[in-house]
Amino acid sequence: MTITPRTRALVALLTLLLTLLFGTGCGPNYTVPDTPAAAVAAAEAKVKFAEDAEKAKSTQTEALWQDAAGFYNAVANKFVPQAEGMKAAIIAADLTSTKLDNNYLAWTQLKQISRRVISSNAPQKDALLDKIHELGQKMDKINAAAGFDLFGIHIGAYGIMDGLVTMCGGNSEVSPVIAIFVIAIFVAVIMWPLQLKQYKSFKELAKYQPEIKKIQERYKEDPLLMQQKMSEFNKQHGVNPMQGCVMIIPQMLIFFAMFQLIQSYQFHFTDAHFLWINPAVGAASLKWPYPLSGALAHHLGELDILLLFLYALAQFLQSKLLPAPTDPTQAEVQKAMTTFMPVTYFLFMLQSQVSSAFVLYYFVSTLFGMLRQWLMNRMTKDAGDGPVVLAASGPSGDNGPSGTGLTANAKLISPKNQKKK
Repeated sequence: MTITPRTRALVALLTLLLTLLFGTGCGPNYTVPDTPAAAVAAAEAKVKFAEDAEKAKSTQTEALWQDAAGFYNAVANKFVPQAEGMKAAIIAADLTSTKLDNNYLAWTQLKQISRRVISSNAPQKDALLDKIHELGQKMDKINAAAGFDLFGIHIGAYGIMDGLVTMCGGNSEVSPVIAIFVIAIFVAVIMWPLQLKQYKSFKELAKYQPEIKKIQERYKEDPLLMQQKMSEFNKQHGVNPMQGCVMIIPQMLIFFAMFQLIQSYQFHFTDAHFLWINPAVGAASLKWPYPLSGALAHHLGELDILLLFLYALAQFLQSKLLPAPTDPTQAEVQKAMTTFMPVTYFLFMLQSQVSSAFVLYYFVSTLFGMLRQWLMNRMTKDAGDGPVVLAASGPSGDNGPSGTGLTANAKLISPKNQKKK
């Protein structure tokens, strides 16, 4: 049985789903005792081992602290929302933050557990939420200090975002949302010429596919010769197969720059609201049964499942606007990725408990991307008049460009090469 690219992508997607939901393959699998008391005792023993190693200045100290923190987190996941589980979660966060110097991981793990204790009345719940707030404040100070000084002025992503929020009115509830829209619009504008050029290159390359397939079929028994003929064909007709990849580089740089800009300011979104993302709706969702309990956020500093779902849906619809490749294999891969990528992003953001501010930016950017793709489809609708076929000039391997037995068709040769002639 032939395994298609789409099947492989779906298998990978299923594996990722199981990994994110059940933790398969994500670090060590701890065997936690069946009673809270025994589990806590085993966790305390691991802490004792780490403390002894630290006193002895052992090279295994960090690994032992990782083991202790991981075991406490496993205890928390097993016994939450019981009091012992909440205490274990707090201790795991303390160890991860202080001993492993990883505040973000500690904060993320607590955020994941907090959704399971949100409706609990246990007194440990307040301590857990206080620890989340404490870690957030600590990371916010670190983000504010990040950057560099230039002529006595401190420059950093945090300061840029803070200045943008101030320019948008300085209102803690509304201005961060306006700032996110401003960033999305700015990125859409500067990305337009790059993506339009990439799209036109893709459409032009599609015209050559019939001739490329002829060369591939003719020299399929000799890969090296086929590569040589393909190189000569591309050179004659001004085809650059790597042009699309080159255009991705500035897009990725801008993407990561915008990601860093919002991430540096993420802990300031706790006062910002957007449509249904507000304290009243967030509080109402707490009454829903688990795992939907707390699915709607109180503010943009929390993860909102509905917004995350809308983002994944928008990403899926955007991929449907992309032109289908003429190559059947590439078309099959693109079809699989249409499903694979939105689900992957959805699961990744759900697992990472990213703030709604992140998701809102990506959602708005995707909406602009859909508009941009629609406009490009209309602008290039009649461009190229479809694939152009070269006229045969003799037996296979005789005359024609690069010994392909084909005569160059002026309609196929790129404008750049026509000027050279």
